[in-house]
Amino acid sequence: MKKIIITAALMVTSLTTLSVVKPFTQDVYLHSDVEEDSARSIIKDIQNVGLFTKVNLVLESDGGLVRQENVIRRALGKSYNSEVLKFAASAAAMLFIGGDNRVMTEGSAILFHEARLILGKGLFVTITDLAYITSGHFNEKYIFNKSLEKMYLNVKMFKRLSGEEHYTKIEFAKDLLNFLASKASLKELKKAVDEMIAEHLKDIKLIAKKTRLSEKEVMQKIMIPNKDTIISAKEALKLGIATDIKEG
Repeated sequence: MKKIIITAALMVTSLTTLSVVKPFTQDVYLHSDVEEDSARSIIKDIQNVGLFTKVNLVLESDGGLVRQENVIRRALGKSYNSEVLKFAASAAAMLFIGGDNRVMTEGSAILFHEARLILGKGLFVTITDLAYITSGHFNEKYIFNKSLEKMYLNVKMFKRLSGEEHYTKIEFAKDLLNFLASKASLKELKKAVDEMIAEHLKDIKLIAKKTRLSEKEVMQKIMIPNKDTIISAKEALKLGIATDIKEG
């Protein structure tokens, strides 16, 4: 009887020590774009993780859709760890920043940008662009995101070859507004802007919460209007985006 009591005491001590020192973790991999199919697959993997086991989300992704990012985040719950192998961008970067322990491989990088509306392959409108276009207050000095700036120069060159010497940015902005208005009403576009701004502010708050940065600093250093911000593992550790770096 005494032997049984001692064994039980040792088991209780072992279990208590285990729960305090380190919980069980299980890797779940996202090595593709954040889209409907990959979200469905990763949710299935998350559901298969054992009870009392913490997910370690291992990322190698160029990002994807905000809606699917939110679906994955809900499946992950409030507490999970995250890891970047080589590169994580956009929606994948936001999934990474949501982790408790956030580990980046030495030499890896992470990319952040403000919310954007995809118009086609390699062509997008950011919330800054959308707010500007739908405001109607056009300015020749306004700088679009890199994809629209490139598009403007291409259209300007085509216009010049067609005999139209002067094609201004204001004319381009109006043409862009007309194009967007052909796809949705101005009211719908402004609603899209509001929704994207709300999502953007949510991202800023999450980054500020997980790092040593204020919301203002997040907007100045990470979520910079109309700019992709690529951050190395070393810089991410310095900013508090990553909590640790491991050897590759």
